[in-house]
Amino acid sequence: MHENLGRFINNTSYFVLSSYGEEERPRLEAVCDQLASGAAASNSDDRVDSFLMDDLLDISEFFTSKFKLLVSYADHIVGVYEHS
Repeated sequence: MHENLGRFINNTSYFVLSSYGEEERPRLEAVCDQLASGAAASNSDDRVDSFLMDDLLDISEFFTSKFKLLVSYADHIVGVYEHS
């Protein structure tokens, strides 16, 4: 198992999906931060982790397999729609 996948143990996780272009990246990171801070403010005992796919894995090879792996581990999948 990839070493970064251990972060899913005993955490509530949010997998944030969208276009990962340079212009979109700051907004996606803001969504991740908001999810983590909003959940922390709810006084939940669970630890919260929000992430983008390329935060954890190199997506240049075997994209589909890595995507399916992350989807299977994530508790929630958040889609950010920015383009029509």
